[in-house]
Amino acid sequence: MDYECNIVPFDKIMLSPAGIYMPLCNDCHTPDCSNPIREQLVSIMGKNVKMRLWTVNNQARMVVFCKGYVGDKDVSLGSDEK
Repeated sequence: MDYECNIVPFDKIMLSPAGIYMPLCNDCHTPDCSNPIREQLVSIMGKNVKMRLWTVNNQARMVVFCKGYVGDKDVSLGSDEK
């Protein structure tokens, strides 16, 4: 399923007090996402990092908001819950 997302150009690194802002897709667990997300190895300040980026026509963009986002906190691990 294609989810509505807000994307920004990847070449515009965003910083926060916690460090470099990473794409939402890096830790998304949505099972039916069909958006054009591809894992890529990118260099950030000289360090190679794997990121999941919105890629169309060889242009990489970061997802900063997505209506279909399911993060680590939203996933049930099963054994801990009753």
